[in-house]
Amino acid sequence: MAGDDDPTLDLPEGFGVRARESSRAEGSSRRPRSTPSQDEDSGTRVLPEDAPPSSTGRTRGPSRSRGSSTGTPRSGSRTTPPSGATQAPQVPEDYGVRLQRRIGGALVCVVAAAFVSWIAVLTVWGQGADTLVMEAVIESLPAGERFGELMMGLVSPWSLPVIALVVLGIAVARRRATLAGRAIGMVVAANVTTQVLKCLLERPDLGVTTFVSNSLPSGHVTVSASMCLALVVVAPAGMRGVASWFAWIWTTATGVAVMVSAWHRLADVLVAVLVTGAWALALTPLESRTRYAVVMQKVMSMIVFACAGLALVSGAVALFALDPMAVSMPGASGYGFAEFLAQDPVRSHLLAASGVLLVAAVTGIVVASVDRLCRD
Repeated sequence: MAGDDDPTLDLPEGFGVRARESSRAEGSSRRPRSTPSQDEDSGTRVLPEDAPPSSTGRTRGPSRSRGSSTGTPRSGSRTTPPSGATQAPQVPEDYGVRLQRRIGGALVCVVAAAFVSWIAVLTVWGQGADTLVMEAVIESLPAGERFGELMMGLVSPWSLPVIALVVLGIAVARRRATLAGRAIGMVVAANVTTQVLKCLLERPDLGVTTFVSNSLPSGHVTVSASMCLALVVVAPAGMRGVASWFAWIWTTATGVAVMVSAWHRLADVLVAVLVTGAWALALTPLESRTRYAVVMQKVMSMIVFACAGLALVSGAVALFALDPMAVSMPGASGYGFAEFLAQDPVRSHLLAASGVLLVAAVTGIVVASVDRLCRD
């Protein structure tokens, strides 16, 4: 038949149109809607769940709770300091321990200064032993007169503003204005305290030595010690070891110089160092720094404790069974003990050694205590 040879199929009319519409309906049902719709009630534009974020980078409502609306960093985030910025030393973790060390050290200095003053000024044995050591240093160091004159010329009132400017300059160069205030405040407070004590204290004439009015504490030693400790406080971490050694040696040399020049007795020197140490411990900031020159500090500590031990031993041997009142000759020569020391040179050398070593030990302990407040 003719219909059998024709390759086309006889389809019902409109079949192709219905098939295309059915195919479009199936495709639209498979794909989710990605176009926004309009809320008829509120007129608010509603985005579908799979809509991508807008080009402005804003997130949807729930994600805004992750950050602060004021731009404050979230907890746990770290802020990196700008390059080249100088970071100030941080407060140490053991702040409480160091605070107790500071308060305890300052109180020890105050109590020790009061005890030494009472013994050396108000007791017969103390006045005699104090003067004995000074005269022994004079007799044992006959060539120390020139040294004493040199040190007295360097440590004078005119040096106060000079050293204060140096301390201020170092602190300003380090951008530590508060540190400069602490250091200068320590210098002023220590020197004012020394002058007030010298005016308030009276040395009674107990008949054991040639009478000389009170000279405790030493103003020259206070100037030297306060300046040196101020340098230790403001010194950078890399120079702190050198500054500590300089403070120890210079203050000790000043203390020996005032004794060999017969300007001050041993107690005058010790109380001046203790008064300065009390103010330094009270005002030195508690910081955490990287330590340098650790070996220098350990060597200094060992020498200081060796000096303390030798001072106690030599002093005990020299003063054993000695009655200052029995051997003194007030007004005859010197300050009352010159003839006795000339007759017993061994005892004289032991007394001189104990005095010098005790000054070195007390000064070293004070310097090390101030330095330890700023160590790791």
